[in-house]
Amino acid sequence: MSTPVDETQGEKPAPRSGVAPTDTHGGVPFSNGKDIQDLMDQLRGLMDTAIATDRAEVEIAKSCVPRTWYCTAGYDAATTMERFGGLEKLTQDKFAELQGLVEPYVRTADVVEHNMTSPFARWKAAAAELASIAEEVRAMVRIPEWSGQAADAYAANTFYRADQARALADLASNAKGAVESVCIIQATLGSTTADEIFGAINDAKRNLEKWEFHPDKIRSKFDKMSRNEFFAWDFYIRTSIVESHIQSAIAGVESIGHKSQEWQKVSQDTNEKLAAALAEARRWMGSRADYITQTTVETADVCGTGFSGKNTHFEKSW
Repeated sequence: MSTPVDETQGEKPAPRSGVAPTDTHGGVPFSNGKDIQDLMDQLRGLMDTAIATDRAEVEIAKSCVPRTWYCTAGYDAATTMERFGGLEKLTQDKFAELQGLVEPYVRTADVVEHNMTSPFARWKAAAAELASIAEEVRAMVRIPEWSGQAADAYAANTFYRADQARALADLASNAKGAVESVCIIQATLGSTTADEIFGAINDAKRNLEKWEFHPDKIRSKFDKMSRNEFFAWDFYIRTSIVESHIQSAIAGVESIGHKSQEWQKVSQDTNEKLAAALAEARRWMGSRADYITQTTVETADVCGTGFSGKNTHFEKSW
């Protein structure tokens, strides 16, 4: 069954452990906060492995450098290691940036099931009960064998009370629908965020397949290299691959919260309708609802830019 959360055809989506029990679409699967954080942990694992592997490759390369290269025409070990350390820090900083962007969506996705099982369910039950009361009251408008002015006054008042109950039922139903709409938006945001990270992980894995690390093979390759071949070799390629895909995920997550996104207007309109229905219902009944309202999705004004001018070669010294 098609839902608002899974619209992409032919592509495997990110994990969908959450289920929002909606009236409109049935059970809507979505990526909850744990799904998103688990994906972030996977991405962190890819980053840590890439850095550790690149470090190991550099150590093998250093052990294969002939002693004569340490002389005038040798390599600048300090500058080389400083540059490689900079690549590591860049990647780690980008991951931290992504984590900061993702956290509001983790919190957003985590309130969906609460709101669907508490406020939504309560509004739904209230709407059904009030509708039933309205019908019962309307059935009591006329009492057999009672007529006259008093009976007419009673009937008019009973009609009024039935209309009140019907109006409250409609308000409760509208509030229920608004809660459902908000939850579908929240579920969609969680799933879209997860898909961005999931896509970055899969793309990084595909690109890393070409750079499998076999210590013995790489050592043999470095032992046979000429000086020119050695200095032309790209080091820290795995870290660079992961960094580029983290940057892609950053751009994707930032775009989710952009003001031009359709969900922003839908969310605002729904929120206004929910607030109006809630205020009216409180005015009629003095009721309360326990919504979680502290979640705020912050958006960046500009997208981050990738690292330019990466030099992954050993630095020569002269």
